[in-house]
Amino acid sequence: MTFHNFRLAWRALSKNKVYLVLNVCGLAVGIAACLLIYRIVRFEWSFNKGFQNHDRIVRVLSREKDSESESVSPCVPIPAMAAIQHTVGQFEQVARIREIWPTITVPDPAGGAPLKKFQPTTPEVGMFVEPSFFKIFDLTWLAGDPNTALNDINTTVLPRRLAEKCFDDWRKAVGQTLVMDNRIRLTVSGVVENMPENCDFPLFILVSYPTIMPNKDLYFYDEGEWGSCSTNNQLYALLGDKKQFDAAAAVVALVGKEEYSEHNKHRNAEKTHVLQSFSDLHFNEDVGNSGSHTISRARLWVLACIGALVLAMACFNFINLATALATLRAREVGVRKTLGGSRQALVGQFMGETALVVLFSVLIGIVLAKSFAPMLKYISEVPDDLPFFSDPSVLVFLGLTALAVTVLSGLYPSLVLSGFNPVRALKNETSTAVSGGVPLRKALVVLQF
Repeated sequence: MTFHNFRLAWRALSKNKVYLVLNVCGLAVGIAACLLIYRIVRFEWSFNKGFQNHDRIVRVLSREKDSESESVSPCVPIPAMAAIQHTVGQFEQVARIREIWPTITVPDPAGGAPLKKFQPTTPEVGMFVEPSFFKIFDLTWLAGDPNTALNDINTTVLPRRLAEKCFDDWRKAVGQTLVMDNRIRLTVSGVVENMPENCDFPLFILVSYPTIMPNKDLYFYDEGEWGSCSTNNQLYALLGDKKQFDAAAAVVALVGKEEYSEHNKHRNAEKTHVLQSFSDLHFNEDVGNSGSHTISRARLWVLACIGALVLAMACFNFINLATALATLRAREVGVRKTLGGSRQALVGQFMGETALVVLFSVLIGIVLAKSFAPMLKYISEVPDDLPFFSDPSVLVFLGLTALAVTVLSGLYPSLVLSGFNPVRALKNETSTAVSGGVPLRKALVVLQF
């Protein structure tokens, strides 16, 4: 588009300010709504993708199926965990976890009352984890060695947030002592960066798995009970290759076949273990995750479609207004064609007008989206501090949206206007009915409803 076309476009738009304001406002609201919906959808789709091996991580589930129903749970009996660790060759790493919601106190070295006391707040969760957990999930370490930090009994790794609450500066945390549940003294052996908002592990504290053994009664830990299944006990694994999912699932399904036989007979159901891909963790509302937030893929697709439809309706309004005002510019078209103007040049001019309107709309839409972004927290889980226009994907989306709106909104009106017969246009005998504008407007109005 040449500068000359833009100059002509600006001159034409400035002559009809009402038309300009209506189109800019309509498109700006549509673009702002589309941007806000994109912000929600992109945040939800980004969950758990920050882990390097996210496409190879799986979780073992328990499935119970009878003739009428089927239920799936993240719980795995403790002896089943040990069996899976030793029998599934497709697993490169396996890590048992036990979710807990402990009380953490900072003891007084002089023996007085605790200096500080903390408990997890929703959706935070504490975990007993094995050292292999850090080989599956690549956390960002600020202090300590991930290979040895949780090898020993009564050791703990703190997220930066809790380390700063307990000791004011996370750099002072390693080697310090904490007390868990007023009973277990823990030595801080490492500090990791806080988990990102788009992660289903809102960690409060990590404690070495061997710490459970002297405290089995406190945490209801039964190593020999196949029939006991608590959702606090979960098992994550890292596949050697993501293509081994089906092979690993087949082996996992055989674990406990003999041990569950009495249970199956008594319940008249079949209990087996299945695998869940890590990519499904955030979107499976039936099974859930360690956080408190899940959303179905279907709802995200519906939300994305709503955004597309809002933008489409804004484009429809633009087309309706442009074709309705086409007859007012018939003589202009007739004069330009009589003076040798080609249809291609006219299309360029009218597309230039559309591009200017879209440019103004995008700028206003950005302001509206940024102004209303803080309100998203009332209808979604999007955090206030999530980067908006500093995210390259948002800029790409905005650019593609502007291009799509320009083409969708401007192409048909440009073809209608440039297609007027010059003789009939000069005689003012041209109407949008002749060019097909009225049927299109009726069709678009019906489609909007």
